[in-house]
Amino acid sequence: MNRRLTMNTNIKTYFFDLIKVAIERKDSLSGIPTSEEWKEIYTLAKQQTIVGILFSALEKLPKEQRPPRPLLLKWFAATEVIRETNSQVNADAAKMCEVIRKDGLRCVVLKGQGIATYYPDPSIRQCGDIDLWIEGGSKKVINYLRTKSDVWDIFYTHAEYEAPVSTKVEVHHHPTYLYNPVYLKRLNHYFDEQDSLFENSLELPDGSGKIFIPTVEFNRYYILQHIYKHYFGEGIGLRQLLDYYYVVLKGGTEESKKRTMELFKQTGMLRFVGAAMWVLQQVFDLEDKYLLCTPHEKAGKQLLDEIMIAGNFGAYDTRINRSNRNLVFKVFNYIKRNIRFVTGYPKEILFEIPMRTYMYIWKHFV
Repeated sequence: MNRRLTMNTNIKTYFFDLIKVAIERKDSLSGIPTSEEWKEIYTLAKQQTIVGILFSALEKLPKEQRPPRPLLLKWFAATEVIRETNSQVNADAAKMCEVIRKDGLRCVVLKGQGIATYYPDPSIRQCGDIDLWIEGGSKKVINYLRTKSDVWDIFYTHAEYEAPVSTKVEVHHHPTYLYNPVYLKRLNHYFDEQDSLFENSLELPDGSGKIFIPTVEFNRYYILQHIYKHYFGEGIGLRQLLDYYYVVLKGGTEESKKRTMELFKQTGMLRFVGAAMWVLQQVFDLEDKYLLCTPHEKAGKQLLDEIMIAGNFGAYDTRINRSNRNLVFKVFNYIKRNIRFVTGYPKEILFEIPMRTYMYIWKHFV
């Protein structure tokens, strides 16, 4: 049965309360969860990859609202693992930037360790792999990787190779893509204009070294566009929306925000921006002064439903059969999953299959 339909209303309320406590938008929960409810809350935190973030809320709660000691210790241990992992990934990201720069190329770290620095405590944001964008385009970047080591796989926007670090590394020759070819052309034109982006350096807060990261204005568009892409792919989780929450809290000039909204318009994303604003208000209590546009309630409810059903990158979506790895079956699965988005996002969804076909052919000729 659909998890959203079976979830106890109290659990959902407490879970969203705890998020607001973590980001200092509330002081306490709306009630006192039972031991079983706390287990469910912890499970939700894992599914949405915000275990460390929510652990930071626990010490802020009144003692009577805190979870049982065994679960508290388990939560603490999981958060310490997140801290240790971040320390390693930080060091690896700094090393990768150094190596690539020494080879005469410029790069920036997309998402991940760069976005983590927007958080009050970067060490508790759950991280994944390292995404690097190297300037130069697909041929130049892929040929460079082939001179360094074995390239395991090539995709339309990135390649995976045997990097000289322990963390998995995805090297992007383009940051992301869209299915609609007109929007994709506009998107790539925007990326081609980002020359100064590659000189935006940052010393990591834990002393691991220096990395290069995009500007806030770039992230105001890119982070949400990346969420948008995954919304129609594997799925997304609340951690991605929390990332964007901290992006918009960075603010910016009215002129900068107008440029961002114009780019959203040019790439067909205005409905989704409204959906994201609704979720940011409902889940993270985003203040009106930070809104990029009027929240879109209907699209926002659909977005939040998808997040709660599927979890981070759709890992818990029982509607999708992941056991069959046959290409035709996978394509059918994507069609079946995304048919519900056609009415809201037709100009993107209707180009999905042609674009996926093109990308599959493209990778075999690079």
